[in-house]
Amino acid sequence: MKKYLTFLIFFSVLCTSYLYSIEINGYLEEIEDKTVLRVKGTFQERGYAQGYLLADNMLELMTGYMLPVIYNNNSYLYNQARAFFVANFEIEPQYETESQAIIEGVIDKGVSTYLPVLGRDLDYIDVLMNCSIVDLIATLAGACSSISSWGSSTADIPDISGEQILTRHLDWSSNNALRRNHLITVHFPSEEGLQNWINIGIAGFISALSAINEHGVGIFYNVGSNHSYILGDGFQPILFSLRTAIESADFNDDGVNNYLDIQDALENCNFISGSIIHTASILDDNIFPVVFEVNNINGLAVRTAEDNDLNPAVPDDHLAATNHFRTLYSPSYCYRYQNIADSLQVNPLMTPERSWTMLSGTAGVITNIQAMQYIPVLRELKWATTVEAANQAHSQLPTLFDIDYLLSYDDSVAIDGQQTINPLPTILIQNYPNPFNPRTIISFHLPYPTEVELLFYNLQGRLILRENQGLLSAGNHIYEWDTSSSGELSSGFYFLQLSSGNDLHYHKMLLLK
Repeated sequence: MKKYLTFLIFFSVLCTSYLYSIEINGYLEEIEDKTVLRVKGTFQERGYAQGYLLADNMLELMTGYMLPVIYNNNSYLYNQARAFFVANFEIEPQYETESQAIIEGVIDKGVSTYLPVLGRDLDYIDVLMNCSIVDLIATLAGACSSISSWGSSTADIPDISGEQILTRHLDWSSNNALRRNHLITVHFPSEEGLQNWINIGIAGFISALSAINEHGVGIFYNVGSNHSYILGDGFQPILFSLRTAIESADFNDDGVNNYLDIQDALENCNFISGSIIHTASILDDNIFPVVFEVNNINGLAVRTAEDNDLNPAVPDDHLAATNHFRTLYSPSYCYRYQNIADSLQVNPLMTPERSWTMLSGTAGVITNIQAMQYIPVLRELKWATTVEAANQAHSQLPTLFDIDYLLSYDDSVAIDGQQTINPLPTILIQNYPNPFNPRTIISFHLPYPTEVELLFYNLQGRLILRENQGLLSAGNHIYEWDTSSSGELSSGFYFLQLSSGNDLHYHKMLLLK
């Protein structure tokens, strides 16, 4: 299992006997510049831990994005949406319990829940509405896209050997409150019939927008292109239905956990929004990648590679998804889907690196706030985010996560809500000059003797140079990078990955010619 040089961030606790008696079943961890929250126990316990540990984040999401962006800080519009939600949506009891516990955790943390725009405090229905936003505002998610490749397209890739590579863009909004609150939440349920799972999304979202469970099944949500619906029986928020499917150990009770659990969950629900869900898993004779297309009027369609002859044609052993239905309704034109098809027709062979750069080049948009790549057979997740509105997540160097590391819980970290700090030594990396041309001096400090390897990448993630430094002593070290010896490099950002033992550290540099 990979180890990361991380530092754990834990909650500050006031020096009162009451707060010291609070039990928080969860903890936060920083891995590079990404935040991971682990929560454990019942729905109530996991909800309380999320509320307590993410109190400020949840209030920022409500006051900095939901109210001003979605509802224009208009209490009448918000209350109309709330009334429609309460009257027409059915929420499973466990999610009501979790949301109520979230509010309890926020209050116990001492963060004010008062919302001046609404003239009242945040409550659990607000939390549920936020997590159901794709149903209430069906067009908000913009231009999400994904590509998965397997079989002959990945057959020659070492360690993958025909298994699936899935790359996905979450395109949403340039809003700062969204960009400041990227979060991976890992759930460790204690209830029978559930399994551990990873939720890749935004702080405060307890529904599943992008998710992977411990069996390796992954789901990645895109908004569809037709949201026609008929009022009638109660609607289920689709992201909660996806969570139910991904969190269940065996949703359809057939003895295995695979995409059929997702399919059965979608078939048994009544949704208001048009939705497209790209799936991922380890493949065998009975398991293959699918894209689910669903809306209220036409129900569910299952799209496979056999449907790739639809215009524009995509080669075998690939599936692409943007925001347009291609099976539930006759395909409509989408320039991003067309670009993906054209690129695959030129070259159907796929590597992890090409999947990342190809999707960026064919379907990348300016509102891309998260980019991720999941390779089930390797149990690896790459995740890139951006906090700058001028940047796109897919242009950032992603953090590599070991799925099994994410799905590990350290019971010794936090007990009874008290602060626990596990200081780890820091490796400092600098370069001078920066910007530079064509040479720069890289200096780094090692707190302990270790094997060191330097790897240089361009902005697209392509490896430029690998330098093995061998065993280095503790202390200060320097390395001169002469870019003229690395071929013709263009101006732009380059990334240094310093590998020390089992730890990875990154530094960004700017080459200006």
